[in-house]
Amino acid sequence: MDPWPTARSYDAALARFSRERTAWKASEHYRQFMSALSSIAMPPGITNIVAFACSSMDWAKEERLASDAQHALLLALRDFLLSEKYSEMACFAQDPNYTDTDRKILRSLDVGVLDDPRAFLQVDDGSVVVSIAPNIPVRQIITDIARPAILLWDRVCEENWHEALLADAVSPRVAAMIRDDYIEVPIPEDREYFNNMALYIRKPKQAASISLGT
Repeated sequence: MDPWPTARSYDAALARFSRERTAWKASEHYRQFMSALSSIAMPPGITNIVAFACSSMDWAKEERLASDAQHALLLALRDFLLSEKYSEMACFAQDPNYTDTDRKILRSLDVGVLDDPRAFLQVDDGSVVVSIAPNIPVRQIITDIARPAILLWDRVCEENWHEALLADAVSPRVAAMIRDDYIEVPIPEDREYFNNMALYIRKPKQAASISLGT
């Protein structure tokens, strides 16, 4: 049996994603999330959004999937930034599970699909990073290479520092980066698709104590 039964066609996968994107945009979670974004001062110089491990949308079953919601979130972030003050916003996604159908859908939405490690090479201080429950140590890698403007990933808190078995475990360096260089912005919970997701905004440069490599 195929462990990852893919959708019957590109049209079927795109139709399902479009339907779930529309449903999420009509939800109370979406309204509250966008309200939270609107309430904060965006760091200057944001140039791109880079998403990691959002998983495949090319799935044969018809139940709603977290992958659809995560890609909808990625597009909502881009739309928000474009509506604020940016005339353009590059958008990239990386996941080894992407199929040809996924790539075609994302290309149609102006999202560039990158292979490992090219997505990490796109991350710098002008990036928005999206990574929700990935199966690779995204947070530890990001801590080593940059201080992105915005981080939208699993909440960093003391009780999960020791969970070394998690693929994206919190190391002392990750915890120190969040403590010293970021402010957590309250956002609504969604236990179905975005459980434990947190929004971190980089502190103004003069207030941050960035110490890469230490």
